[in-house]
Amino acid sequence: MGSVGSSDRMDYTAIGPAVNLGSRLCAAAEAGQILLCADTVSRIGALVAARPLPPMPLKGLGEVTVYEMRSEF
Repeated sequence: MGSVGSSDRMDYTAIGPAVNLGSRLCAAAEAGQILLCADTVSRIGALVAARPLPPMPLKGLGEVTVYEMRSEF
C-alpha cells in the first residue's frame, strides 16, 4: 500500500499479487457468490464453511485452487 503516481496526480492504493488475486476472484464470482483462495481458507479455518471448486484458470495467475464460501456450517 502506498502512493502511486506523479506530482500531477497522486493516488493511495494497494498493489501486488494478493490484490490481483482478489480482483480476479471477484470478477470470476457469480452474483451473490464469494470465492476464496486456498491461503484464505487455511487462515480462517473453521470460521466459515467453504467447499472446494475445480481449479480455476485466472488471467496472469494460471490455475488457482478456489473455494466457495457457504452459508451453512
